[in-house]
Amino acid sequence: MARGQGRPGMHVSQGGTVAGPSQVEVQNLIGMMQAGQHREVANKAKKLLKKFPEALILYNLMSAAQLSQENFSGAVITLEKALALKPDFVDGEYNLAIAYMNLERLDEAISHFENVIRQKPDLAEAFNNLGATYLKLNRQIAAVENYEKALELKPDFVPAIRNLGAALRDLGRLEESEKWLTKLTLLQPRFAAGHYSLGMTLKELGKTDKAFSCFDAALKLDPEMREVNYEFAIIYKANGEYEKAVEAFDKVGTVDSRVRAMEALLEAGKRQELLDRLASINEAEPRNLRASALSAYVSHQYEIENTHPFCTSPLDFVSIYNTQSEPGYNTEFLQSLMIAADDLAVVQDRNTTQGGLQTHGNLFDPVLESEVFTRLEAIVRAKLELYREEFHDAADGIVGDFPKNYTLSGWRVKLMKSGHQRPHIHAGGWVSGVFYLKIPEQMSGNEGAIAFSLHGYDYPILKQDIPEKEHVPSAGDLVLFPSSLFHRTIPFDSDEERQCIAFDVVPIRN
Repeated sequence: MARGQGRPGMHVSQGGTVAGPSQVEVQNLIGMMQAGQHREVANKAKKLLKKFPEALILYNLMSAAQLSQENFSGAVITLEKALALKPDFVDGEYNLAIAYMNLERLDEAISHFENVIRQKPDLAEAFNNLGATYLKLNRQIAAVENYEKALELKPDFVPAIRNLGAALRDLGRLEESEKWLTKLTLLQPRFAAGHYSLGMTLKELGKTDKAFSCFDAALKLDPEMREVNYEFAIIYKANGEYEKAVEAFDKVGTVDSRVRAMEALLEAGKRQELLDRLASINEAEPRNLRASALSAYVSHQYEIENTHPFCTSPLDFVSIYNTQSEPGYNTEFLQSLMIAADDLAVVQDRNTTQGGLQTHGNLFDPVLESEVFTRLEAIVRAKLELYREEFHDAADGIVGDFPKNYTLSGWRVKLMKSGHQRPHIHAGGWVSGVFYLKIPEQMSGNEGAIAFSLHGYDYPILKQDIPEKEHVPSAGDLVLFPSSLFHRTIPFDSDEERQCIAFDVVPIRN
């Protein structure tokens, strides 16, 4: 089930005077559920429903069994039948919201969670899962608000504490995150994921020793825990212990870790093993953008064909638009965007941004109710349609598989004198972009430019003539490019600020 999910909402009342199974039959089913016999419960409840087609307890037990088996589509069918019989069947509606959340039908999940809350305003689990659903939509502020409501109702509710601590970290509210996650480790000292989550917050706070103590505690509690093995794999790779790094990354077994294992093989000079793994992942994971970035680089360095289908020639997919002719565009619009961004939480991203700050959270989040960000979103979406039209003949997945439904995730980046961003990609996006708000006037040459390249993440260089593109921006420029393409900014010597809004197209799975 999805992260953040609480209890399925199983309710054992007979649901009124409707004819139903005997109490013995119901208790037998509940006992089977508790024993983990979920398939048997679903099958037996289905048979009993033929005899008692209006018994809500059977629908609820059957759906709870289906949810436990991760048969979310089956649970939706079961629960919609139950709610047709009794629209105010609140436990059934809660389970239905859970099923929709796991099926990524997020708007429907939100609607049903809100219905549940209207009927049961003291149900902390519903607020927690509503927060988790908002988080899937990259609406961190709304997620935090609902986690906080859950904890007002149940102050020691562990799932909400864990989710709130992680969401606060995502928003850059690190001290608050540390407070909640410390509470989590005190409430559940043998909960490995709690120690790990606290370690991640401490790591971002720069409290390295305390962070690794947390990671070590988590690993002792759960030696197979993916997230902790991932952190140690990064340490091994940074120390040049590539064999250990590959082994640890393989143990993690995620989309990201599979590529990082290949990056360790690249640094170790294990060409054939790298190419074998790359051929496999290029076929199996066409939407793995970190793999796409690595494949593009390796194809250039080894002078072989790039077989990753997402974007074979990413530098050809950089487009620059000027928005100064857009309706409503003026310097006041840019100023309003900068003022609105100043109201958001900021943090220094030690991994990418040097000599600058960026906002946390999503400035396109509807909960902000920002008229200027809404206007900018409309401009961006219009340019994305032009971008798709520009490359409509391309066979690459970036165009052919462009998501039908997507959200925009945006943040403001402010760089000061000598500030810059290191080469990076946006592996969670599809198309990425930058809208420029303010550019220092006193710059020379390519200072302050955005530079695109196949090289990044300190990949070893075997062949020097790595192709690159640069653009020295002006205020009002909007640049679009594949999220798999490495990009960086060139430092500048001016005392003025360089401000822009960066964003990603984030697919919504249906």
